[in-house]
Amino acid sequence: MQKLFFTLLPIAFFFLACNKINNNTTVAPDVASGYTVINNGNAAVSKIDTTDKIALSIDQAIPAVSNQSYYSNTPIIFFLNDKILLSSIYDNIVVMQDQVKVKGTIYVNESYNGNAIITFTPTDAFATGSTISIVLKKDIQGQSGNKLLGDYVISYKTLAPSLTSFDDNKDFERATPTSITGVAFSGDGGLISGKFGSEKPFQKSRYVAISTGSAIVSANTAIGNISSMMYLGPINSDISSFSFEYDFISCEFNEYVGKRTDDAAIVTIYGPKGSYTELVTSVNQVGVAGNTADSIPKLPDGGDNYVGHTGWLRKSISFKNVGTPAFIIFTVTNVADKQLTSILAIDSLAY
Repeated sequence: MQKLFFTLLPIAFFFLACNKINNNTTVAPDVASGYTVINNGNAAVSKIDTTDKIALSIDQAIPAVSNQSYYSNTPIIFFLNDKILLSSIYDNIVVMQDQVKVKGTIYVNESYNGNAIITFTPTDAFATGSTISIVLKKDIQGQSGNKLLGDYVISYKTLAPSLTSFDDNKDFERATPTSITGVAFSGDGGLISGKFGSEKPFQKSRYVAISTGSAIVSANTAIGNISSMMYLGPINSDISSFSFEYDFISCEFNEYVGKRTDDAAIVTIYGPKGSYTELVTSVNQVGVAGNTADSIPKLPDGGDNYVGHTGWLRKSISFKNVGTPAFIIFTVTNVADKQLTSILAIDSLAY
C-alpha cells in the first residue's frame, strides 16, 4: 500500500462580531465549537442569496481516499461548487482524533471562480498513529441555502512526518537516487534532474514536481488519481514569508478554461503556532496558456492534443509566524473530475 501524508489545513469563515485583519481577511472569534474561522476573500457569505439556485456539492476532497495512512501534517482541503454560508459551519463540521473532538482553525479561501475552498488545521498537531475522522454534515449550506445531499465522511491514520531538515536544500540540489533532503511526497511526485521534455530547471540542475496523473513525474500514481502532495521540512527557523519559482503545466489548457473542472495548486505553511493556506494558481486563473506541443513526457493524455504551461513564475507568500518546526506543503489536484493531468513544478525556494 502506498503511504500517503496528511496535515489538516485551516478552514475559513467569518461570523458575527468579526475583526478585520486586512482588506481581504476576516477573523471570527473562537466559539464553543472549538473552531476559529478565518475568511480569505469573499467565498464565505453571511446571508442566503435566493437568486442563487446551485445545489451544494463537494467538487474535490483532499485526502481523496479514506481509510489510508497520511503524514500527520497533511492538509485537509475541500473544494465546494458554491460559496458557503458562514453561520452553517460551526455545527456541521466535526473533526476528531481517536474519537475525541479537537479544536482548530477553519479557513475559507476563494477559488478563481469565487467558490469556497475549505481547509482545517488542529490547534495541537495530530499525534502519530492516531485515527482522524472528519465529517461535513449534510446541513452545511451554500450561498443558495441548499445543503449537501448527505454527510461527507473521511477517516485515516497518521504517520510521522519527515525529520530531515529542509533548511539547507532550498534549491533541491541535495539528493540521492532514493531521497531528497527535507522533501517527501504523497502520490505522483519526485525530483527531476536536467530537462523533462522541454522543461528545464529554473536554476542549477534539479527541481521537484507533483502531478495529478499516473507515473508522470515518478513511478507512483496520484492519490485517487486526483491529488498529489509535496512536503518541505522541517524548517527550523522562524519565518513569516517565503518565495519560490513555479511552472503550472496542464492538459486542461486551453479548451477547459472557464469550466468547473478547474485544476488547482495550493500551498500551506504549518507549524505549532498555526497555519496558513493560499491558492497558488489554477487553470481558470491562468486563462489561455502557452502550447508546449507534446514536449512533456507522457503528456498530453485523455484524448487531449496539447499541453499548456505558465513558464517559470515567481510567487511570494506572507503569513503570521507559525513557529518551529514548520512545514511547507504543496498540493496539486484535479477539481470535479479525474481526467487530464496537471503538474506543479517548484524550484528556487527562499525564506
